[in-house]
Parts: sequence; C-alpha cells; structure tokens
Amino acid sequence: MSYCPDCGKTIDLDSYFCPFCGTATRRPVVPESRVGPPPDPYAPPGGLFGLERVSVGAVLSASWRIITRRPIILIPHLISAIVGTVLGVGAVLSFLAFFSGFTTEVSPLTIVALLVALVINTIVEGFYPILTKRVLDGEDVDLGGAASHALGRFYSLLGASIVIALLTFATFGIGYVLSLAAVDMDFFGLAFIGLIIMVIGLVLALYVMCWYYCAIPVLMLEDRGVLDALSTSKVFSQGKKKAIFGLIIVVSLLSMLVSIMIDIFPSSVRGVLMILVGLFFAVYNSVLSSYLYIRYGGLRVAPPPPAPVIPAPVSPMP
Repeated sequence: MSYCPDCGKTIDLDSYFCPFCGTATRRPVVPESRVGPPPDPYAPPGGLFGLERVSVGAVLSASWRIITRRPIILIPHLISAIVGTVLGVGAVLSFLAFFSGFTTEVSPLTIVALLVALVINTIVEGFYPILTKRVLDGEDVDLGGAASHALGRFYSLLGASIVIALLTFATFGIGYVLSLAAVDMDFFGLAFIGLIIMVIGLVLALYVMCWYYCAIPVLMLEDRGVLDALSTSKVFSQGKKKAIFGLIIVVSLLSMLVSIMIDIFPSSVRGVLMILVGLFFAVYNSVLSSYLYIRYGGLRVAPPPPAPVIPAPVSPMP
C-alpha cells in the first residue's frame, strides 16, 4: 500500500493517480529507444581487416593461374618493357656518362625520354588491380577500361610510386652510406661493422616494402588518395609482414635463378630471354600484390553515425 502525496489517503501501489483527489502519483517508466539500424552489422573501429593467416604458396599459385588463364594481361607490361628499353636505357646511359664525367651536359631529349618511360610504367602499374579483379570475377579482360581507369588516377599513382620509392631507397641509402664510412676506417675492424650496417639498411628497406606492398591495389580498387592508400596498406600489412616478406624473397630468388639458367644459352638469344623473363616477373609481382589485397583485404566499414534519441512517451493524465 502507498499514500497519496496530496490528501494522504491510502492508495494502491500500482495506481497512477489518487482515486480520491485525482492527484498524479507516478508515471510509467518507458525505456528510451534509438531510431535507426542496430549497430551489430558494423565492424568495430579496431577491426579493419581480418586476421586470416596468409598462405604464401596459395598466393603464388593463384597468381600464376591468373596469368596463365588470361595471358592477355601480359600486354600492358610488354608495352612498358618495349618503351622502357627504347627510351629508358638510353636515358640512363646518358645520365651515367654525365655523372662519370664523360660528357658535360645532358640532352633535354634524354630527360623527356626518361619521363615518358616513367609515366608509361606508372600507368601500367595501375592496370593490374583492375585486371586481376576482373579475372577473379570471371569477367572479360578489358584493357581499354583498365587504361581509362589508370589514366584517371595517374597523379595519385605517380605520387604513391614516388613516395614508396623515396622511403625504400632512403632506408637502404642511409645504411649504405654509413657502411661506406665504416669501410673507409681501416682500424678496429670497422669494415665488418660497415657490412652489418648495410645489411640492416637492406632489411629496413624490405620492411618498408612490406608496409606499402598493397598501396597501388588499395588506391585503384577503392579510389583512395595517396596518403590514405599508404596508411591503409600499412594497416593491412599488420600480421601479414612475414607472408609479404616471403613473397618478395621467393619471387626475387626465382628471378635470380632463372637469370642464372639463361646464361647457358648463346648470346644471340640471351638478351631476348632476359627481356621475356623480366616481363613475366614484372607482371607476376603486380598480380601478386593485387591478388593478396583482393583475397585477404576487403573494404573497411565505418561505424554508423549516432542515431537520434527519442524521449520516452508520457502517459496522458485522465
């Protein structure tokens, strides 16, 4: 039993008003409700990518099947290799002659040729995330569509390529310069220390490569900016660095082994075989990074904005 706060008479506990004087005694408590979808389908902010273990062998074999199933995807890198051979090699030799003191000036045509080769190679790198996804989806390979998409993202591709190259070469370059300084000091065994420093620089450069291994696929498949693609690739590499490092080492060793085997051929065909091998491994590397992100990545899902809170309804007074 309870008492009315106004007249003081005895009333029931579950009464909303006093039956004698009509004074309201209590109101029903209704929990507040949110409007909008429930938060369960959305990934938590910390769980951006799955923690599924990457199988290096599975990635290598799947990327091989993508190339052998649709050999037409070799064409973009073939064009890049031809242009790079015609323009890039001559430009590099000209720069080497200039820095070596054999010539006192660099022709403007040499600089233009080097830039053209760089532009074409940058655009071609943007082909392969699109082509790899189309092959995996069972669609026809559309080189024209991939070219159009890559051209539309050219400045982002160029910016990402430059940043990755600078970070990679900077880490190794610092170790290399320090190793030269140590080697020049012949006392206290610093030559051996210089070798260790150079190895550390190489390991750090490989570590940076693991971070940004999938930056181009992120940039092309999700239409992200340069910095966003780099940071997303770095987040994606968490827990996968050993697998990415294994992919880089295995492909590098295979390339070296095939190059050594080519040395047994006559010099008349050795050059052609080296170009073909370089072409294949360039495509293989591009497909590997693209397949890795498509297979083990996925899109990040941002949490929804907070839903408005509707106040609890109030029972009308009789």
